[in-house]
Amino acid sequence: MGKTVRARLALEDGTCFEGRAFGHITESAGEAVFFSGTVGYQEVLTDPAFAGKIVVWTNPLAGNYGFNLEDFESPEVRARGFVMREGCAHPNNWRCEMDMDGFFRQYKIVGLEGVDTRALTRHLRMNGSMRALIDVDGLSPVETACKLNEANNVNLISGVTAAETHIIEGTGSGGRAAVLDLGITRSLLGELKKRFSELTVFPAFTPPYEIMQGDFDSLVISNGPGRPEDAPPEIQSILRILLNETDIRVFGVSLGCLLIASVLGCGVEKMKYGHRGCAVPVRDTTTGRLCITNQTHGHVINKLGDGVTATFVNVNDGTAEGISGFGGRASGVMFSPVTNGTPAGTGFILDNFSKWRP
Repeated sequence: MGKTVRARLALEDGTCFEGRAFGHITESAGEAVFFSGTVGYQEVLTDPAFAGKIVVWTNPLAGNYGFNLEDFESPEVRARGFVMREGCAHPNNWRCEMDMDGFFRQYKIVGLEGVDTRALTRHLRMNGSMRALIDVDGLSPVETACKLNEANNVNLISGVTAAETHIIEGTGSGGRAAVLDLGITRSLLGELKKRFSELTVFPAFTPPYEIMQGDFDSLVISNGPGRPEDAPPEIQSILRILLNETDIRVFGVSLGCLLIASVLGCGVEKMKYGHRGCAVPVRDTTTGRLCITNQTHGHVINKLGDGVTATFVNVNDGTAEGISGFGGRASGVMFSPVTNGTPAGTGFILDNFSKWRP
């Protein structure tokens, strides 16, 4: 893995896990969360939903197929650190363009390997996600506590949203859609381009009147990082105006879904350790169809509002993974709705949304 130094992951409850730092060797603080997947580490690192997070990779090995310049979910690495049991120093894949150490050094992210990630994951499952510090300097307990107190995940959306409004030509027949970018992934944007003729992507802090003037057929509120209460308050104003004064259809993904749920009177709460993984099973409540999904969220809908139905439920814990309200005009899912070429894919959700008519 190139140059390494002895380091540790210090959790806010005082627990520490020893390892070796590599890549961009520097101190880094964030919220420690675990992701249960065997592939997709590059997508996780660059997904805006992981902004402010130190990601614990539950699979024993990471980096075995390397990194490339195509599989980015956003232009930058968003995670603040990456913790693993073993990093592969010699990846083998025809698409590989750099190894893990080189990628981490180039994109200035610190990695921590040699960690007992099984014990660490169990600790986070039992005690919940918490603030953590990758310490490469051997800080004292007092210094560590000060660094953790300074760490915060407020205003994360402002660091990942679009810098300005821009238009993207699509290839679909679903009309013109406004996309409110809270930290949209490239994969979701690609799925929307297939289904709409034109996308107008707005920054998260866009005033409501700018979207109202666009005469759009649909509004999509994207996925993104942070807590629903930290999202721009303008979003709830936009939703109330559009739902009560127009016939536009509205769809949300993950954080976007939570914001729609709040406007529809649903309850939202922070989960103990979240749903983060690439093989999370959900069931379509209408057809009984089982779907395998990619999830990156730390909050959940814990109560449905009046007139709101659960369209998908999590097979593992029974929580709502999709909602529908306002006679079907307002809907959303807590996972990434993508076409993956298998019967368990979820691209049909966007197909249905783009074709929905009152």
